Amino acid sequence: METLGEKIKNLRRQKNMTQADLASILYVSRSLIAKYETDRISVDKETLEKIASSFNVDISYFISEEINSTLINETNRLINYLFKAFFIFIILLSISFLLIIVLPIFQYSTYIYDGVNIPTHLYGDISLITACFKKNNYVALFSLISIIINISLSFTLLFLNRGKIFTTLNIINVIFLIISIILFILTFAYGLNYMSMVDFSMNTKEAIS
Repeated sequence: METLGEKIKNLRRQKNMTQADLASILYVSRSLIAKYETDRISVDKETLEKIASSFNVDISYFISEEINSTLINETNRLINYLFKAFFIFIILLSISFLLIIVLPIFQYSTYIYDGVNIPTHLYGDISLITACFKKNNYVALFSLISIIINISLSFTLLFLNRGKIFTTLNIINVIFLIISIILFILTFAYGLNYMSMVDFSMNTKEAIS
């Protein structure tokens, strides 16, 4: 598809006109015509009307293509913006999952009985991944791996132009996003299950006496 500049250049050549000839008709410099023809600057509507009149063509010959080109550019810009917003969302969501899994934001509480002495009260902070490891359950580890892959892919896609590689990586990224969500839910469920078995408290600020 011809650009606006290419159309101006082709029509000028068909009329056997030089850039200087067209410049004298429009009362502009030859260098400005060169910039128009190489699409380095946009042509305002008034100048475009003069060009159309000089070549005896309807202005729609230029404007329709210009509108289509502008619409395509705006659509592509919007799609790129939405993709970037989606990748940033995945990165932030993944970081949230990661922090919830690895930080000791929960507090456990349990008593040890030896049958003779007063029961010993043990309590402290614990993370979901630690809770899962105490049950010899490694779902939290798999969850972390999936989350890290998600963050890496999303960060890479932020700076990658759309194409075959972009599409392939994006599909893989979405698949890992689904896997990460499932594994996070499992990690949370297993962690809470362990915590409930040891009289676990969700309140991290209240000291249990």
